[in-house]
Amino acid sequence: MKAMLSTLLISAAVPLSALLTLGAAPAAHAATAHVTPQYTSNYPADCTFSVGTSYDSLTCTARPAQQQWKVVDVCIPWVHEVSYQGTVVTGDGTSDVTHCLGYLISVNFEVVSG
Repeated sequence: MKAMLSTLLISAAVPLSALLTLGAAPAAHAATAHVTPQYTSNYPADCTFSVGTSYDSLTCTARPAQQQWKVVDVCIPWVHEVSYQGTVVTGDGTSDVTHCLGYLISVNFEVVSG
């Protein structure tokens, strides 16, 4: 079974570092994100990512006034990646997203409109 799980994860093109981290996960996952040093970020320089007690936040301070955007966290709760969508913000502000189950592998800035 363990070999089958490794094969599934490798075939999903998950980085080896994420596989090693996932293998150390407890059987029962808490409802919090486990931020690993290997997670990637894709957001503008005026934005700052932070981890709270029940949600993650992306705060941006130099967005165009009419631009609508949100944070999107990508996590691995078990085998497949899952995206968690944050609140939509217009202009400067903070987009919050509920903690993902499993391991946070990327934090992304997504333009909704504008």
